[in-house]
This record gives sequence, structure tokens and C-alpha cells, in this order.
Amino acid sequence: MLESSFFRNKLQTPEVQETLREYFGPLGQKYLGALFSGDKNHEIDHVYGVYFDRMNELRLGNKQFNINKDDSIIIDDVRYIGTPGLYELIFKRIPDDELYTRGDDLEKYKSILLVTNAHRRDYDAQGHLKGNRGYKYKHIIAPLMSLESKNTKFGGEISMPRAMTLTNNMIDYVHWDDPNELVDRLRLLNASRQAGHNAHDNEIQSIIEELREAGIIIN
Repeated sequence: MLESSFFRNKLQTPEVQETLREYFGPLGQKYLGALFSGDKNHEIDHVYGVYFDRMNELRLGNKQFNINKDDSIIIDDVRYIGTPGLYELIFKRIPDDELYTRGDDLEKYKSILLVTNAHRRDYDAQGHLKGNRGYKYKHIIAPLMSLESKNTKFGGEISMPRAMTLTNNMIDYVHWDDPNELVDRLRLLNASRQAGHNAHDNEIQSIIEELREAGIIIN
């Protein structure tokens, strides 16, 4: 395993490809090579993916990110067996769904998100989900996090709604099936805010973001 700061110092030298081959396996060479090269093809995920911190160390969310010679991934002292699918999910803006498995790869990726908080604002476990209109959030992250929010408090499961929004305490979920429910709730909260009550500002923002995701608000 090579410290990323050492590797990054070699990026602008002719030794870069040799360094990749020396310290990383085929998957590490491919995906780190794309990241380090400046992502000329705009394929790398710069919202939820791997990045350099101020110390020139590779990180994913709030955790240090390392890759071994055998392409295994090390996060928070946990080793994940590297597969093409897992690398796609971590590194790519639009992962190739023919490369990752719906079971094992997605479950590993979900575990990694929960450990690193790469899907939350400021990489904070209590932060809002970083929702957007991008493919990865809509088709991968949001469904995974919807499954995470299943209510098993009483030992059972409830059927999942089509979408969800965070309440102002940022950890509980309010489920909805009809967008009119959200619009009505938004009107009520907005009237309360106009009356001088600001306790629900986070919930208001979350509802607005959810309506944008649903295509109901377009600006």
C-alpha cells in the first residue's frame, strides 16, 4: 500500500505509469489513473467519490482511502475485496450497471457509504443527504438509503414509499406517496415561518429538495 501523497508527487513526471503498475493492481491502475489524470473524460464522481484532502491524502467521505496491490480497498481498517463493480460504484459518476452486482457489490457500497458518510453534506453522519438530479444519486444512492430507513422498530417491516424527506431533526424520516402531501406540508411550514417560527427551516429545505428531485419544482 502506497501513501497517496507520495504517488501524487509523481503525477507530473514520466514515471507515473510505472508507479501505477508498481504499487497498484489492474483496478487501482485504471481508476486511480483516471482520477489522477484530471478526469479528462468527465467520468469520475467528484460529488460522492474519492478526493484529495488538504494533506494530499486520498479520502472517501470522512475516512482515509487506500488501495492495496491486490486491488483490495482499505477504509477505517476494514478490508473490502476489490471487484470491478465496487470500483465502478465508488469512482464513477455513472457506474456501468453491467459491471456491478445487485447483491454483493451494492451491499458493500452501501456499507462504505454508511461508514464514510460520503453521501451526506460535509460528510457528517447527522447531515442531510446530498441529493441532486444526477444518475448516481437517483438510481443508486437514494434507493440504497431508502432501504436503510425501513422501520424495524417493532420487529417488522413496512412497505417502502416512492420517496422520502428528512425532518428538521435530520435523522428521522417522513414517508410520502402523494407529492400533494409534501406541498401541503410545505405551505403549513412556510406559514409558520412567516409568523416568526424558524424551528422547521431544515424540514422546509428538505421538502424543497425532495420536490426538485421529483421534478415538481424545476428551479
